[in-house]
Amino acid sequence: KWNEREGKAISFQTAFQRKDLSMISVEVYANHFKLDREELYFCFVEDISLREKARNEMVASEERFFTFMNIAPFFAYIKDQNLELVYLNQQTKDLQTDLEQNNARGFFNHKTAMLLEEADRQILNGSKDRVDLEFDIDWRGERHWFRDIKFPIRQADGSRIIGGLAID
Repeated sequence: KWNEREGKAISFQTAFQRKDLSMISVEVYANHFKLDREELYFCFVEDISLREKARNEMVASEERFFTFMNIAPFFAYIKDQNLELVYLNQQTKDLQTDLEQNNARGFFNHKTAMLLEEADRQILNGSKDRVDLEFDIDWRGERHWFRDIKFPIRQADGSRIIGGLAID
């Protein structure tokens, strides 16, 4: 009969040394119980070095991606299904202070704002898989010409959000 002693199991991460003297990361799970009148202790040790390696590679990959996106000379953004901005690279963040309430209205002229929003809707509803737009704006007293490319990003649940790149 298993009678659990008061207390809880413990788990922790540490490093173990192999016979060849190399080190591996492990996670240790330990607990105890009473069987009849005898106190028994047990532990399980799991090699987590592959999990740690994968996590470190993912972190390095994300760092490379964000470094690239933030030094790239283009505007990159992601919009959700409500047309709200959910990701901006640094170039776009620098521009964001000029955007009102995370949308195109108020920053672009009415015609350009409507054109951009219609393109967003076409991406979301699936009628288009890519929309290329060219437009010009007056921004901070200078004339700028943009090429904007919008495309769907399909999420795990099958829904679409909008990815976009704009080049000045």
